[in-house]
Amino acid sequence: MPKPTGGSQFHVTLEREASAKSENVGEDSHRVELEEENYQHVLNPDPNAICTDGYTLVTNKCLKLITQPATQTSAYEMCSKTGASLAVIKSGGENRGIGEYLKSQVRKIWIGLQCTENDKSSCQWDFGQGDLTSYSNFVTGSPNVGYGNCVFYLYNESLPDAGQWGNGNCEVDQLSYLCEVPPTIDDYCDFNYNKHCYTRIDYGFTFTDAQDACQRICSNLISIHSELENRFVTSMFNITGYLLLGGVAPSKDLIMWLDDSPRNYNNLKNNFTPDQNCIYMNYTSGDWESVDCASAAWPVCKRKAGESC
Repeated sequence: MPKPTGGSQFHVTLEREASAKSENVGEDSHRVELEEENYQHVLNPDPNAICTDGYTLVTNKCLKLITQPATQTSAYEMCSKTGASLAVIKSGGENRGIGEYLKSQVRKIWIGLQCTENDKSSCQWDFGQGDLTSYSNFVTGSPNVGYGNCVFYLYNESLPDAGQWGNGNCEVDQLSYLCEVPPTIDDYCDFNYNKHCYTRIDYGFTFTDAQDACQRICSNLISIHSELENRFVTSMFNITGYLLLGGVAPSKDLIMWLDDSPRNYNNLKNNFTPDQNCIYMNYTSGDWESVDCASAAWPVCKRKAGESC
């Protein structure tokens, strides 16, 4: 007949089970603490980051709620004409942060996402800001382009689907919307965008003289690195004319910037003339064209915010 289990062995077993449970509870508690710490880090980003022009710092980006309803197409244009996009959401922390920012002010807002099919792989953020590889939060059954190609954010504290996304008609549905710009750094400059200061010089210069003028104020002739930055620069002017950019174009597909910054944006399109290697921007349209470097135009100087001579 088997010998009964001794009491001391039974107590050892219980202690081991209790210890294991305690470790699991500790691990769960630690994981919750880490998630909360990460979330708080998202909500409380770089202490030097600021927003300008009425934007509010949320999840390391600057947001502005426009409560006047508009179609998504109109909202897109209203945001982008000053270098903003409709809000882009790349993580759960950002999604929650937007909910905290809205605080039940509105139920639905347009965000900067469009889908072409009933599949998340068909969805793209505006201005080439990526896809849904890292994060998405559609309601069940979405995306559903039967309702429309554009995407809204649904927020209401009392609803189980608060902070989730659905589809709407880009040209018909009128909703409030959320504009977004990147944070910047505090500095004394007339135009402050994405951690750079921009200075207008309202006087015609040739390319060489314009660069000399910019260097006297610790800057370079402007380089431009995205469609949104291009639109921001056009918003600095309320007149018609041309702006001199700080790059040379040996060919239509190659621009070399004086400040040695990356060659990651080109808006020359078909407006290139061989042997005319300097670049103008049209204030109104934002289009670029190649010109003779002896031509004169108003320059804009650009430097990193927070830096001095």
